This record gives sequence, structure tokens and C-alpha cells, in this order.
Amino acid sequence: MKENRLAEISPAAFARTGTRGMTLVEIMIVLTIMASIAAVVGFFAKGALDNAKIKEAQTEVGNLKQMVDTYYVSADEYPNSLDDLKSPPGGMSPIVKTIPKDPWNNEYNYSKGGGSDEPTLSSNGPDGQGGTDDDISSEPK
Repeated sequence: MKENRLAEISPAAFARTGTRGMTLVEIMIVLTIMASIAAVVGFFAKGALDNAKIKEAQTEVGNLKQMVDTYYVSADEYPNSLDDLKSPPGGMSPIVKTIPKDPWNNEYNYSKGGGSDEPTLSSNGPDGQGGTDDDISSEPK
């Protein structure tokens, strides 16, 4: 008997009692909301990544400064360039195997001071240009 009763219900009436799908407008609204959330998250994630690169460069400048100071203690003079840390003169053992590049894939700058003045280490920062406000230096600002 139940089979007969289901056959008597019209397809339109059966569709009204079943679950209803989403309309195109509803789908577009959901996609717009999801895109807005992704844009906000992406914006803040990029800012966090930029800050992490700056912190990495600051740490690396500090590490290189310590290596230069180690060279000074061993050789009683500052190196002429950062390459002297890899192959110091006079049979000293190398302080570092390779000189790293900054997070923006540029070489670190090294300037040897005159006489007993301490040398300066720096990165050109995110813009890659020296002498701008975003430079990262071993000297306090």
C-alpha cells in the first residue's frame, strides 16, 4: 500500500518536501565573504612575513658582528672583508664556511673602520638600496 501512496504524490510536491539547494545568489554571497576573509588574512600574513625577514637580517648582522669580533681576538686586527672569515690569513682556522646573504638575497655590507675603530656591518633592507631608512646596521640608530 505504501508504494501506491508514493506513486500518487506529484514530483513537484515531492521536491518541495525534500532538502532545498542553494541559489546562485547565495553561492555568490558565500564566495564574496570567503574572498574577503582570504584577502584580510593574506594582508596580515604578508606583513608578518616582512617583519620576520627584518628580524632575521638583524639577527644575522649580529651573528656576523660576533664572527668579526672573534677574528679580531684571534688575529689582533679586523678582517679586510667578510671573505677573510672563510679563509683567514696566517693559517688560522676558518670562522665560517660560507657568508650568508640577507633575506632579500643581497650581500651584507662590510666597512672596516680606520685603525682600532670597529667595522660596520649592514644590510640594504627590503628595498635593496643603501643609505635609506630601512637599512639594517650593526651600529645603533
